[in-house]
Amino acid sequence: MPAEHLYLPALLMISAACCMVYAAALSRRGHSPVVALTAPALAFLLGLAGARVFFFLARAGFLLPMYGWGALFALPDDGLAFGGAVTGAVLGVWLVEKAFKTKRFALLDALAAPGAVMVLLARLAEYTVSFGQGAYVESAAYEFFPLAVENEWGEWYYAVFMLEALLAGVALLYALRARRTPAGRVFRLTLALLLLGQILAESLRAESLKWGFVRVHQLYAVLVLGFLVVSALAGARRRGGRLPALAMRWGLPFLVGVALLIGIEFALDKWEEVANWLLYLAMAGVLLGMGALVYRLEVRRR
Repeated sequence: MPAEHLYLPALLMISAACCMVYAAALSRRGHSPVVALTAPALAFLLGLAGARVFFFLARAGFLLPMYGWGALFALPDDGLAFGGAVTGAVLGVWLVEKAFKTKRFALLDALAAPGAVMVLLARLAEYTVSFGQGAYVESAAYEFFPLAVENEWGEWYYAVFMLEALLAGVALLYALRARRTPAGRVFRLTLALLLLGQILAESLRAESLKWGFVRVHQLYAVLVLGFLVVSALAGARRRGGRLPALAMRWGLPFLVGVALLIGIEFALDKWEEVANWLLYLAMAGVLLGMGALVYRLEVRRR
């Protein structure tokens, strides 16, 4: 790509700008200046550290024998991971909530919109690098931006990062429209939207963190979504729901969705008789179903 050296500086500037937006949002909501400054700062620091640690651990089998533990402290353009950034940022804000004893989810709900903006802009910044791309474009009719991007050799590849930015935009619209929902809902559902979009985008990416057949960020997204489902079911159980009924009505459909996603990923890799676009359409349908399930569970919390 023409400007790979710009990616990391752009990412850091985007992060700083989103932290300022987050701090302003916290101030508007009546939080003290200390909280309004500490939460964004810790989200930035732990998000950056988490992004690097996540990537390093995912590639430890290669990086440790080649470069040793010193590789953990390097910061190459392609050495940060979405899952670690999300985990670190959320952990940082949660720690501030606990340390300053704010209302539960007050800071995390305020993080939803700036966090979605961060994901959106970070994906757009992947225009300068090659790891946000998908398959090679075989038809000249599809060789145009924003559907595809051209590399320095005149080859065109699908711009998966633009799809990811679009999906982050959907999450942002939800976060902006749902600010007055019950505590925790806007944070959890914005996070769920980002994760559901990530499952599809990871499948489309040509370059992806992998453990053999498993795409690491798809696994991460499913595990976090599973945690959201389990926490909702635990709340329903505390309100008097029967665990077997809850598991059959909500847990089983979620597991069926996960099984279908695994089957579709396997088919994309091994089943050449079916067109990939049909399989991706099926994957999108499964993800929509899982999203509807998570939304209905979230609404039932109240």
